[in-house]
Amino acid sequence: MKNAADYQHMAALQQPHALLVVTDTTPGIEFGIDAHSWELGPKFEGLHSLPAGLHLLTFAPGNIAGREGVWIHCAGGVHRQTWDARNECLGAA
Repeated sequence: MKNAADYQHMAALQQPHALLVVTDTTPGIEFGIDAHSWELGPKFEGLHSLPAGLHLLTFAPGNIAGREGVWIHCAGGVHRQTWDARNECLGAA
């Protein structure tokens, strides 16, 4: 017999998930989504299995103290962002 947690997990797997493709990133920048962040390496291309809803993408180029961010709304599908190294910002691809 399955418990409530099993049914919740199964329901979550059936919800739409999105793919975030981020192009032209510079290794060494800090990139984050919601409450998670990473320093990017040369092979970063994006994130997969994003649950539906609003997500905050954050970034901090180089050794700059502040962060900037953009909101994206995911409801499945592919979302594309590109890194503008000249202006040090994310934008829709």
